Amino acid sequence: MDIRVRRVLDEALERVQGPDSSPAAFAGNYAFCLGILMGACASGGVSEREADEERAHLMALAALFEVRQKIKLSLLN
Repeated sequence: MDIRVRRVLDEALERVQGPDSSPAAFAGNYAFCLGILMGACASGGVSEREADEERAHLMALAALFEVRQKIKLSLLN
């Protein structure tokens, strides 16, 4: 993976992993990360294998976000 792509993706992933992000903010940051990966694949900055690994990481973060949201809702009730 190109070092510049890695740096930008890491910065975007920090936003996705924010503990107190709203669902809308999470969705926007998630989409931003996917866009980075798509652009990097198209320009040759990342291999398909690396992009697949990063997308899997994003899916795991999305699942974790959903769990956090459900826990927050259950604590409010």
